[in-house]
Amino acid sequence: MTDEELLHALKNNPNEGLELAMRRYTGLVYTIVYGRISAVGTPEDTEELVADVFVELWRSRENGDNDYRNDRTVGLQFLLVRKIGH
Repeated sequence: MTDEELLHALKNNPNEGLELAMRRYTGLVYTIVYGRISAVGTPEDTEELVADVFVELWRSRENGDNDYRNDRTVGLQFLLVRKIGH
């Protein structure tokens, strides 16, 4: 499944789309978050922030985030990394 298809699933079948996105990208998000906070945070902090990233992904879907409307040009991986920066 491509990122475009995952974003489409998030918009049209949110529960399945979020589950698929989490299965595919939790490891990547964890690695990025851990790299950013490992000097000051605990593994539990990392896990909480990873969950927050996926919650933000979910909320963006509900709020009509431009990235969801433009899913052909923005990959889910890019969108998740951008959410980490917020």
